[in-house]
Amino acid sequence: MTSSIQFWPVASQWAPLWYALLFFPKWWACVLYVLCFPTIFFFGKWAAMALIICGSLQLILFGGWRYHFNEDDTIHSSLRVLTLNAGEGLVELDLLDTFIRDASVDVIALQELPAEVDLDTILVPSDWSVLRREKLVVASRYPIEFVSLLSRSDIVEGRGYGLVYMTFDVLLPDRKMRIMNVHLETPRSGLEPFLNLDFDLENLRNNFRRRSYEVGIVAADAKHLGVSIVCGDFNMPEQSPLYRAYFSDYVNAFGARGTGLGATKYTSCYSVRIDHILISSSLKPLQVRVGSDLGSDHRPIVADLALIE
Repeated sequence: MTSSIQFWPVASQWAPLWYALLFFPKWWACVLYVLCFPTIFFFGKWAAMALIICGSLQLILFGGWRYHFNEDDTIHSSLRVLTLNAGEGLVELDLLDTFIRDASVDVIALQELPAEVDLDTILVPSDWSVLRREKLVVASRYPIEFVSLLSRSDIVEGRGYGLVYMTFDVLLPDRKMRIMNVHLETPRSGLEPFLNLDFDLENLRNNFRRRSYEVGIVAADAKHLGVSIVCGDFNMPEQSPLYRAYFSDYVNAFGARGTGLGATKYTSCYSVRIDHILISSSLKPLQVRVGSDLGSDHRPIVADLALIE
């Protein structure tokens, strides 16, 4: 199900390049401080103060660091949501089972969970409501109802595979909460040539256009279906122009109430936050954290969400 939408323009030939840089390591910027450090010996405390201020701004604005004080709010009811990309079976089920138990979550959204994985080994006791469509899985301590899904092959016939999203309703005691579990297209095909020093900008732009088209459809469907929570693997950081163009109407739970860098995707040399929990105005984030390593190349995000009357 899709509705009309004004897709984000990609006419600027350099926009995809800026988008690609968001996925590459950011620690290289520390070299600037190493080069500037000797100025302390010539300009003393003023140079040191300038380096501290610039470093702090880079950590917050460029590195995405967050810190929030706990609020002493009286909350009548809340919902604890977990999302995790299982990494095509890389996740260790015993660690995931322990994490779910310790976190006491109410709703779970999993991506890239292979069909052969037995959910009974994770969801114990077996009083969970479960929906499973290909590699997208949702589970809830409350009853849930299937609403809709979108396959990648439905967007561009003959290209791509897997599901883009699955939408479902969680039947809470006093309301119905509509949630969308997403797994958006990866930018890998556009970025990997750069690792081999093949600076194919046209391939990068094509990948960017496909992703823009897909994200636009997902955002339009979320709005049309009245989705209150959009969670999962977005395959894009919060600073992405696509994210800002299509998901600005939602509140990023970690951006609003998380602490630290919040990286969810780990590689051998850097990390980035590309998994998100987005909420509408009917909810308020209370506490949000990124979980420990469970074996996957992604890490889970757990958010406590207050239900606004």
